[in-house]
Amino acid sequence: MTSAVGNSADSSSNRSAPINVSLDQARAILERATGQDVEITSLKELKSYGYSLPNKVYEIQSTSGDPAAPSTYILTVTSQDTPSETEYRPNTLLSSAHLHSLISSKSCLPLLPLLTTDTTLTLVPFAYTLSPAPAGTPLSAARALLSARQNALVDLRLGQYLAQLHALENDWFGVPTDTGADPREPSYSWQESFTLFLEEVLWEAERRGAVLPYGDIRGWLSRAIGYYLFDDVEVPKLVWFTGGEDEVLVEVPEKEEEEPRIRAFLNIAHAFWGDPLLESLFQEPSKALMEGYGGPLVQFPRQNTKRLWYTLFWGLVVMREAEGGENEERKRWALEVVQKALDELKDAPSY
Repeated sequence: MTSAVGNSADSSSNRSAPINVSLDQARAILERATGQDVEITSLKELKSYGYSLPNKVYEIQSTSGDPAAPSTYILTVTSQDTPSETEYRPNTLLSSAHLHSLISSKSCLPLLPLLTTDTTLTLVPFAYTLSPAPAGTPLSAARALLSARQNALVDLRLGQYLAQLHALENDWFGVPTDTGADPREPSYSWQESFTLFLEEVLWEAERRGAVLPYGDIRGWLSRAIGYYLFDDVEVPKLVWFTGGEDEVLVEVPEKEEEEPRIRAFLNIAHAFWGDPLLESLFQEPSKALMEGYGGPLVQFPRQNTKRLWYTLFWGLVVMREAEGGENEERKRWALEVVQKALDELKDAPSY
């Protein structure tokens, strides 16, 4: 058995220190997961691999004595796999693993296979998950390579996948627990859950010094609450939330008459139980996507207003996750999303 690699897992300072995975640690992880002696030929951090603030993601290329074994892996690591004290937060590796199992057993969504999830800190001084690297091109980049017909087919299939995801229901709203068990104080009101989530990210943005009209935002939110804008959601559905075209990998066919395949949904770090309209893919959905989904979710003007609040929330989350990192371009883009949503919320009806 591979012995522990790196600093002692008992040191609290090591748990809070930035993670930089070494070649020895990557090799130890692969050897434990595969049961094979491996050689690491490349280890690099992926700077833009979906949304996951507390996690780092690495691509590992390796060779082993098994020609059938994958040669490239995705390693997701975090210094400690404990939930934050806020109600809205990214999923832990354990809660993501639980959701992965649930989605895989109840739908046909093409999630990355999970080879292992280890939060014991016994082998290496950080929690991690390991998956074989997926094939495919991000949908955002593949759009220009596909014909109009192929793009419509992708959207149709994507809508069908989202419908399968939203068919998964729960008794309470909010972020999933590590085991899927009920939280200590479950929420049975989507309006209460969402407004609390929004208040938390607003407070974080204000604390960071982001220049936004906080008084106006809270006034508009009070008006929306007074009209029970978010109270039309009765059944908690599993929502991908931040998943967008950057997180969907597709196989681009060689011939235009061939149908492109969706190969993988990259991560579910922000999936939780809520309102399906919250999906970022529903901001400006195509006709084909909604046809695949089974029909439109917006039927009344007040639902457009609710979608604007969800766009604001999404933009604030992206701003938070880009803070302090190397994603200044994403941070600027998210601020533009937030400002556009605020401009439209000024006069948006809540009744």
